[in-house]
Amino acid sequence: FSDKVQAGLARDLSLLTQGQREVPVVFFCRGVRCWESYNAALRAGMAGYPNVFWYRGGLDSWMEAGLPMGPVGGR
Repeated sequence: FSDKVQAGLARDLSLLTQGQREVPVVFFCRGVRCWESYNAALRAGMAGYPNVFWYRGGLDSWMEAGLPMGPVGGR
């Protein structure tokens, strides 16, 4: 994880969390077949974020469960 993607993710996370690495960070994709959020969660952990979570089911399973939808912080 020492590539340009890692550097960019670390930079973006620092901006989004205002440098507070202990803030919980959740990664999710659209559905269960996407692994980009899993990769991002691994990379966030390697960047020093101890409270990283990955919601494997993604938005599809969230909506199927009838859970509430709303805006997510960040960009």
